[in-house]
Amino acid sequence: MHVYRTRVHKWSRVNRVAFDPTKENVVVIHLIYGEGGPFKLLGCLVDCKLVMDQAIEKILSQMRPKIRAIVRTKPHYNMRDLIGQFKTHIWGTMEVHSGGIFHASNHLLDKFDASQRDFLEEELGTDELHAFIDSKLAPEYRHIGPSAQESSWHCSSNF
Repeated sequence: MHVYRTRVHKWSRVNRVAFDPTKENVVVIHLIYGEGGPFKLLGCLVDCKLVMDQAIEKILSQMRPKIRAIVRTKPHYNMRDLIGQFKTHIWGTMEVHSGGIFHASNHLLDKFDASQRDFLEEELGTDELHAFIDSKLAPEYRHIGPSAQESSWHCSSNF
């Protein structure tokens, strides 16, 4: 990898291009053999083993103050307006990095759903199903309805 880095620097001198040394990293991105520290890629914090726990915690730390601010305005707005503010201010924060975190494990992505569920149930006193039906507020990273294990019907392999 250092050979390619040297070639790029040589190319940059010939073409009068200057690279910012603070933005230059040599990392190995691999699920098992990843090497190097976390780095930002288009605003999303990426760790070399693609676990994405640091990125999700960073996004959650940006969301929590915004959720608290929305909750503080609860006496001044009805539920539909508060959900509209959530969709405007919080979904944007979650979705801007969805291309970088979509492969994270379910237990990490469930943290997004948990923050939305807490907002609905604890702060607004409603559940996800009613918020989905009334205000089109769908869970961000999972499906509404029973999971495959909870489903009341099962496919039979007897033909």
